[in-house]
Amino acid sequence: MALKDTESDRFDPESPIWGDFVDSDCEIDVEDSCEPIDRYEEGLYYPICIGDVLARRYRIEHKLGHGGFSTESEYHVQKDIISAVRDRSHLLTYIDTFVLPGAANFRHRVLIFPLLGPNLETYAPSTSTATRRSAAKQLLKAIKALHDGGFVHR
Repeated sequence: MALKDTESDRFDPESPIWGDFVDSDCEIDVEDSCEPIDRYEEGLYYPICIGDVLARRYRIEHKLGHGGFSTESEYHVQKDIISAVRDRSHLLTYIDTFVLPGAANFRHRVLIFPLLGPNLETYAPSTSTATRRSAAKQLLKAIKALHDGGFVHR
């Protein structure tokens, strides 16, 4: 989800909220990229709509995609990584976190990450070799920083 910090100078309550309506020509593409409805069960996805304001600060402006659901332990792992890794310049870390109440006393941990650009999976085939090499180099630097901090990946 793309979030806008509603306390920032850039927030304009009169601005349109893009993404509320889908052109019928694009409907199939949108349905194909949506998360499965069965993931909206207790303890899984939290239902969020475009225009929602979370924590009285972040307004949902666009849907960026979906993935697996995170857990409270992932929040603690990132805190461990932040404290253990010296060079975090190539790591993407959250800038804010809060909890949303869910059904049956389930708590949804929300991690706010900065939006840094488009999804590389979508744009990589059309970018230059130099751009892809630069992205790969940055990724390798991030992996090295994790390894230097004592973390390994699978």
